[in-house]
Amino acid sequence: MNAKPRDVRQKSGGNKTKEGAELRFSTAATAVTPYISATAVTPYISATAVTPYISATAVTPYISATAVTPYISATAVTPYISATAVTPYISATAVTPYISATAVTPYISATAVTQSRRQSHIIS
Repeated sequence: MNAKPRDVRQKSGGNKTKEGAELRFSTAATAVTPYISATAVTPYISATAVTPYISATAVTPYISATAVTPYISATAVTPYISATAVTPYISATAVTPYISATAVTPYISATAVTQSRRQSHIIS
């Protein structure tokens, strides 16, 4: 029951120098922790540290609907593209002198009447 602990220095995975001293390489998680642990990196990439730059609250004054409203809201644009503002340019009333049936009549009515008279003359 009183077994002595086994000496494992020769099987430890280390290398021996020319002088015979053994070199051991530590791969313990504790040794690496300060470099890649979540705690060490937190100040650089944690949500809390980045919040002032990309959180919705910080960006709100630039891209929130409220901040942009004066530029692209329907109310702000109304004087430029609303039906009322454009009416003098593209409403049916404004265009009437150019494309209404009445305005075009002097150009195609004579031809139409002439053909009707010719046909009626020929037939009679």
